[in-house]
Amino acid sequence: MNALTTSAQRGAELVRCDLRGVSWAGRKVGGVKLIDCRLGGARGVPELDGEVTLVRPDVGQGSEPEVVDAEALLARWRQGLELAPASGSPP
Repeated sequence: MNALTTSAQRGAELVRCDLRGVSWAGRKVGGVKLIDCRLGGARGVPELDGEVTLVRPDVGQGSEPEVVDAEALLARWRQGLELAPASGSPP
């Protein structure tokens, strides 16, 4: 089941969620903590409406984790850019 089923997510703390392939487009996200969540293949850019905290974000798309810098991922969203593809993935 997708942990993000509504268009607005506020105040949620999601731990070890599998959010691979989620479309963030059109979602208003604020006051959210994503801890040890899998984000590989996620697409679109959410509307950041408050603080969003990423802790050890995993952008790997396969079984092997690829933990990346959380601030770099948030900076991409703030600039209106999608999450960068995992290593070895086409841009």
